Amino acid sequence: DQPRSRGLGDVYKRQGYTLTPKSLFFKQIGSIILLAIAGTIICAFIIGGVLFAVFESSTTLPHLSFVEMMIFGSLIAAIDPVATLSIFMKLKVDPRLSMILFGESIINDAVSIVLYTTFTTFVGLCGDIGAVDILRAIGIFLGIFIGSLVLAIIISMCASISMKYVQMHSPLHQAMVCLLYTSDAADEED
Repeated sequence: DQPRSRGLGDVYKRQGYTLTPKSLFFKQIGSIILLAIAGTIICAFIIGGVLFAVFESSTTLPHLSFVEMMIFGSLIAAIDPVATLSIFMKLKVDPRLSMILFGESIINDAVSIVLYTTFTTFVGLCGDIGAVDILRAIGIFLGIFIGSLVLAIIISMCASISMKYVQMHSPLHQAMVCLLYTSDAADEED
């Protein structure tokens, strides 16, 4: 009997809902976003670039394009600092440092997904990648990232407003709220 795993969205909802103190998170948001975005992008390029150089210099390894290596780099660039956070809690490390690491670990997953999506648009591109392609990649990255952020803010605000003004006396309303908060049940493994 394997324990049931939760979907990524459910984990993030739960972490965001139980985040304390929220003010500490928002005071560190600049550092969190800088580390999450810049750190994940740099890590993806280092991993993808080093692997591309190794595969290109090898006679026995298959030839893979730079774009394919960057796709792989973007997949594994996001770190998961669960062990580090648990050690921080045991050692009672400065709460600001713990909050920066926690926030970065949540946001870097989103950055990694956007990077992956951006790089997959270049699979099968013939020839060298030029300045126009790089600008296109930056546009795709920013479009997906900003669009997702705006959509998440709108949905969160609508959910907050509806939870504030909806009377939960009706069984229909209670069922709708249960369905909204269990929407990630399909992500669970059987």
